[in-house]
Amino acid sequence: MPSFCQTDVDPLLTSAQEAQERQDFAAAAEDYRAAVKVRPDTPELWANLGIMEYEAHQYQAAAKDLASAIRLNSSLYSPFLFLGLDELRLDRPKEALPYLQKAEKLNGSDPQPLLALGRAEVSLKDYAEATNAYRKALLLDPENGRAWFDAGMAYLSNLEKDSRTLAEITPPSGYSKALFAESLAEQRRYVEAATQYVGALDVQPQPPCLHSALGFVYLRQGKASEAMEQFQSEKKLYPECNSPYLGMAEIDFAASRQNEGLQELEQSWSGDPGYTTSNLSPMLEMLSADQREELASAVAARKIQVDGQSRDFLDALLRQLREKDSRAENRGSRETVPSQSPSVQRGKALAAYQGGHYRECARWIGSSAGQHPSAELLLAAKCSYMTGDYLAATTAARLAGAKLPADPEVLYWSIRADQRLAVEALERFQSIAPDSPQTHLLLGDMDRQRHHYDEAISEYKLALDEAPNDPAALHGLTSAYLFDGKIEDAVKTATAALSLNPNDPELNLLFGEALVAQRKYQEAEAPLQKSLSGKPQLLPQAHALLGQVYAGLGRVPEAIANLKLGLDADEDGSFHYQLARLYRQTGDTGAAAAAMEQAKSLAQEHRARAVIAVQEAPQSADQ
Repeated sequence: MPSFCQTDVDPLLTSAQEAQERQDFAAAAEDYRAAVKVRPDTPELWANLGIMEYEAHQYQAAAKDLASAIRLNSSLYSPFLFLGLDELRLDRPKEALPYLQKAEKLNGSDPQPLLALGRAEVSLKDYAEATNAYRKALLLDPENGRAWFDAGMAYLSNLEKDSRTLAEITPPSGYSKALFAESLAEQRRYVEAATQYVGALDVQPQPPCLHSALGFVYLRQGKASEAMEQFQSEKKLYPECNSPYLGMAEIDFAASRQNEGLQELEQSWSGDPGYTTSNLSPMLEMLSADQREELASAVAARKIQVDGQSRDFLDALLRQLREKDSRAENRGSRETVPSQSPSVQRGKALAAYQGGHYRECARWIGSSAGQHPSAELLLAAKCSYMTGDYLAATTAARLAGAKLPADPEVLYWSIRADQRLAVEALERFQSIAPDSPQTHLLLGDMDRQRHHYDEAISEYKLALDEAPNDPAALHGLTSAYLFDGKIEDAVKTATAALSLNPNDPELNLLFGEALVAQRKYQEAEAPLQKSLSGKPQLLPQAHALLGQVYAGLGRVPEAIANLKLGLDADEDGSFHYQLARLYRQTGDTGAAAAAMEQAKSLAQEHRARAVIAVQEAPQSADQ
């Protein structure tokens, strides 16, 4: 092959660089394509060609030419990175992994391969590996808002996966009941939460410190005496729990007994500073501005009288009182402990836990947790979580999960740690990009899940102001309109969203549901049929709506078949009631009677939930 001097391609390279500067990537690719014809053995030219093709959205061509660069020189960083990105664009995450892993090895100071690795692992539903990649990227670029957002969403996805696994375990465990109760408490559905906590207390095995959890729910209902009974029971039955001290301190502070409350908090701090720091926020948030100021004055006065550990505690409390956001991030100490035999370490870890010294417990198990049996890994997860080191907790829980993949206790600690890490990551994202479309989308989703539809609608509209065609914002807005009873707005928004993505199953389900609400059965059939290709958990709702459509169109056999497939989505008995009427039309009186009985039972349960919701309303309004 004849040789060419550099000057043979200089004009092409100059033209390519000029096109690249004006972001005309297709033109730049043409110039590089001409250059590689002149110098086909130059890997850098192939790499630049592939990168320009990638930027010009010519993904198939980019994959081919980046691979040529790698064949010529397997130590170039950019071809591996962009070939990995290209495979992701082509929806081939499994093929992207080796290229991105190689890119990370070639350039460990660039977060881009790690961020792309995270996206690939999310696509493959390996959320643990995804969060590991995002965490590494954030060590390199702590102010990368998108990385915090993606990490938070990966933690939420792992949480959702573990929650589904836990829900499928029968009979329900104390762990699943406790998580459900916690979820209800976060929604301020305190009467229901208390009922669930009482149920969890009747089941063994169960998570630690449930009496305190029930006590805090009673406090949110204004039932201080019932709460105190639970805190006292916890202290007596489970001395390893530091939570009763926080609950009793809250009662004291609300009654302006600052000194007594400070003594309770100091008792918790002496057991484990990490636990106290990580769990002060909910208590402090319950205090009025005057109560907080009164407590701050009491802390400042007490600081003059003490020193040592007591002074450290008061300093930490004062910092949280004076911060606008009283949440404090805590990470367990990485301090090592003297080397001991495994049996001695196990004994010391367990003794530390039983004494309420959670950080010491986690340290005795140590960083070599992967070498330990599952019981010790569970203890490490529990102690790390209790001391506020959620990253260590989720690591230990995942190691335990590799050995016990469907164990309720493993899933419980994994879910709780991932929940905390997701909140931390998303709050960090929000602080970095408070007015971004992603922030408004996130806030909209949170408001919608809490049934605050007006606030959700406002947030989704703010997101769409910045990104008018964002599919997630359009989906969220459609859903918020629908559940707020604004059916016409839901139909208009869904129509706009489907013009961009006509085959989206979830959008078609929302569109179909809105049309059914308008009794437009003929129009609803097509989108509901498309929705059947969606997630399995959405299929009962889709079939139930199709059953209503076919009933409205007089197609009785199809209506019965679909309603039967949708009965899992019946929350108030209405689907069973409609099925009973259809059975009567066919002359099947026995099936009609059975369906009607089930309809009555579900309707009664629904009414009971509605009564509880009304009982909750005063507390929600006060909050």
